[in-house]
Order: sequence, then structure tokens, then C-alpha cells
Amino acid sequence: GNTLFAAVHTTGLAIIDVSHPGFPQVKEVYEFKTAIYNLLVAGSLAYVASSQGLIILDISDKFTPREIGLFETESAVYDICINGDWAYILDNSCVEEYQGRLYAVDISDPRHPKPGSQLDLPFPMKVVAVDNYLYVADGGLYVFDISAPSQPKKCKAIFTGDIQQDLAIDQTNLFVVEKKGLHIFDITNPKEPVKVNSLTIPDSSYRISVRDQNVFIANYYEGLLIIGLE
Repeated sequence: GNTLFAAVHTTGLAIIDVSHPGFPQVKEVYEFKTAIYNLLVAGSLAYVASSQGLIILDISDKFTPREIGLFETESAVYDICINGDWAYILDNSCVEEYQGRLYAVDISDPRHPKPGSQLDLPFPMKVVAVDNYLYVADGGLYVFDISAPSQPKKCKAIFTGDIQQDLAIDQTNLFVVEKKGLHIFDITNPKEPVKVNSLTIPDSSYRISVRDQNVFIANYYEGLLIIGLE
């Protein structure tokens, strides 16, 4: 549509009119009493990763969000993905070195999210789902079978040499960005990713997106890196 929802770490949820893409206008800011790190919009609901846990908003009236559900976690939630009636969320803490978790959360009733299982992970940063599999960027690439949605089971771990910052999927390829590297995996068999390429990129890269045969990587010092796939 013509509305962009943006997580603003210390401010809240910015609601931006992008009907004229060259002239975006902030229409509303929904303030939280907690820091927020990420969000995912699905239909009339927004799922917000916050220092309090997973917050669920009703955005059927897009300029007047209403908080309708909360799943509290011990540490800040940094990322979310949705697969059917389940949310998979990552928290991590700087209180103790390399301590984090993957939570499975039943969101079939968004007003009353219910816990499934939880698994300890060293330093989870990003989670994405493909069919019955989850991919988690951490100290390595972790693959989980979620054919039983409440009970993710780790079936693969691939270590690439550094903490992975972000993931992106394009058809049957999985792109993994580290601070200084980009790795590309073939996931034709989603349970068994096969590395097909690696590139060295400028230090301090941290976000990735793939579109129209181009890889876009955000870097703290270099700005936006663009890598062609053709």
C-alpha cells in the first residue's frame, strides 16, 4: 500500500505516508514505553520486537494502532518471523556473554500469544522461514525443522568464520552477510544448504536485501553496497 511502518529505536513506531515516494510524510508516531528493534506487518497486525518482548498491534486503522497482545521475554527481542499461526522470535542479552534464545510462540489468537518451546543460542541476530524450515543467523548459520511448529529441532549448523548479521532469501538462494563477508547458499534442499559463493566486503556490514538480481548491503562506514548477481 501507501503506508510505511518504521521501527524507531527510542521513539516508537513511525507511520509514514509514501503515496508520493519522493516526498514521504510522517503522519503519526506511536510511542512505546520500551525500546523497539524491529517489526513485521502481516495483514491488519504488526508484530514488534522490543526490549519488553513481542508486542502485537492491531493496525486495521493504520494511523491509530492499538496494542492487543504481549509475549514477554527475559531479554530484548531483536527479530521476528511469522510462519502460519506461529511466530519465531530471537532475544539476546549483553548481560552474560553469548546468551540468547529462539522462542516459538503460538499467535493463532493474537490477543493471547502462547509459548511453545525455547532453545538456547549463542548470539542470534536474524531469523527467516522457508516452508518447514527456519534459518537463524548467529555465530553460524543454524537450520531448524519446524514441521512440528511448537518444537523447532536443530538439524544443521554451518560455521563461516564470523558472527552473521543478517539473512535474505531469493528463490532458492540464501544470502548471509557478516561484518566482512557475504556467503551465498543454494537451499534447493532446504535442510542441507550448500555454499556456492563467498565474497569479501568492507568491514562493518550489517543488513542485506536482494531484489532484481542485485544484493543491497548496509554498511556503517561505506553506506549502501550494491552487488550484481548476473
